[in-house]
Amino acid sequence: AILIVEAPVLKIPTVSATFGKLKATIGNSGVVDATNVSWNILFTGGVFIGKNTSGIIPTIGAGKSTEVSSKFVFGFGKTHVTVTASTPDSTATLDKDLKVFLFFFKF
Repeated sequence: AILIVEAPVLKIPTVSATFGKLKATIGNSGVVDATNVSWNILFTGGVFIGKNTSGIIPTIGAGKSTEVSSKFVFGFGKTHVTVTASTPDSTATLDKDLKVFLFFFKF
């Protein structure tokens, strides 16, 4: 017998920048809701204030997405950002190199 287990499928298709903050879209392309989604935005190098932001999203519906945002970020130079989202059944990661000048980002 074949057992098919339905699970959420997390994805992080995009990141964007606003004044002093980085935003990430976290989606669930699965057929069941994703619950208690842990997320994290981590900057490595170049950022002095706001290096790490994390939180919990109670639910991302099947086929839906939501946006999360970093704390206010201040820095200078090249930086690397890693955005992660996870549940016990699914994990997604997005890595991106960018530059930060004070509170502006350049991809």
